[in-house]
Amino acid sequence: MRAAVFPAAHAAAGHYGARDKPQYGTRDKVSVQVATAGPQAPVPASLSMAVYRLDSLNTASVPTIDRYFWLTADVPGTVENPDYYFTATGPEAAEAADNLMLTQGWSRFRWEDVLATTPKPVEFLPEPYGPMVQARITQPGTQQPQQGIITYLSSPSRITHLSVARSDAQGIVRFEPPHFLGTREIMLQTGAGPDSSSQLAVLDPFSARYADALVPPFGLTARYQADYARRHLHAQVQNAFTSKYRSRYAPEVVDSLPFFGPPDERYLLDKYTRFKVMEEVLREYVPGVVVRIRKDGFHLLVLDKLNKSVSRENPMVLLDGVPVFNINKIMAMNPLKIQKLEVIANRYFHGPAAYNGIVSFTTYKGDLEDFPLDPRVLVQRYEGVQRQREFYAPRYETAQEKASRLPDLRNLLYWNPEITTGPDAKTVDFYTSDQAGRYLVVLQGLSATGLAGSSRFVVEVKPAL
Repeated sequence: MRAAVFPAAHAAAGHYGARDKPQYGTRDKVSVQVATAGPQAPVPASLSMAVYRLDSLNTASVPTIDRYFWLTADVPGTVENPDYYFTATGPEAAEAADNLMLTQGWSRFRWEDVLATTPKPVEFLPEPYGPMVQARITQPGTQQPQQGIITYLSSPSRITHLSVARSDAQGIVRFEPPHFLGTREIMLQTGAGPDSSSQLAVLDPFSARYADALVPPFGLTARYQADYARRHLHAQVQNAFTSKYRSRYAPEVVDSLPFFGPPDERYLLDKYTRFKVMEEVLREYVPGVVVRIRKDGFHLLVLDKLNKSVSRENPMVLLDGVPVFNINKIMAMNPLKIQKLEVIANRYFHGPAAYNGIVSFTTYKGDLEDFPLDPRVLVQRYEGVQRQREFYAPRYETAQEKASRLPDLRNLLYWNPEITTGPDAKTVDFYTSDQAGRYLVVLQGLSATGLAGSSRFVVEVKPAL
């Protein structure tokens, strides 16, 4: 038996916004005091704020976050008037809520899964730190998944970041690369041992399953023809005069520290006598790395400062953050292309992998400088998180700025998805445009304890006399 319950009475966070004047003029400053209160006292919350013009094409009937979380998100189909179930009182409202649950309600839990002896595996993992890159490792020819294979994910850059993961029973490896913004070139590979023959395939980051949203049919109404023409004119004017300002992006948060932290040794090669052979560079002024030549070619041995010994195996060698397991290739590279050399002179544990030290080479441009990669390295363009675009809105703080002859026909005066409140009220400022009319201010968000709430009020903008 499945039961659907609608909580008619629930705790919510109250979001309050108070304007400083009853009405405003064009290109006038608007100050809004934003505060959030819980059932008993003010609570910190994260809010969004939008201010847009109300006209025949833009109405105030927009679903709010609290209505979404408490009702429409868990009810299939379309709820005609969600506000009614939150504001109406009396037996009629309770009967309407019961009828809605009987016809549209459902349970997201199945008793078979709840009473199962082994928990059901999580299909969609959370991504709190950024996009998760997933790949599958199989045996060549048989396409059988390979378990327990250590795999490395990297992207050429002057900032050394390396992700390591071990494949599960289905041959899936999952990486969480830091600060993965925009489209990048990723490189996926296994180690230099028997696992190097494994076949790698990056999984599609876009899900094939999505919600069945009911989109209303698009159609133009004849009586709104003048409004359509006016909106089209506004859009063309804004594109002509402010398009260069609307393509600004928020600065990226860059952590220049490599994944292994501060190195034990760092060499800026321009400060030393430059040699044309990599072997001479390492032998002359990198005492933490010992160069040895054996039957199969070059080997690098790192001095373990902690144990006061010399490692017997090659360290993890990186070029612009990309692992290089063929030491002969890195020794054949032109050292004049290398700008920096860093060494970790201890055994280093990195997730499921362990390295006999780290030797990291960094080129001037961070693009590998035409280094010949192993043909078994999977190189692929991968789309990460889109860069955050900054909302553009002009400011009219001086008389000269207010007298500017550039037209301002914005319908959306303000948008801020990240307003953080505390015990005291917070002031948010924005400026009106050249269009008079009624503008709706919408505040909605979540408190630190998960309480949802929303608030809205209207700002009147009068035409200039």
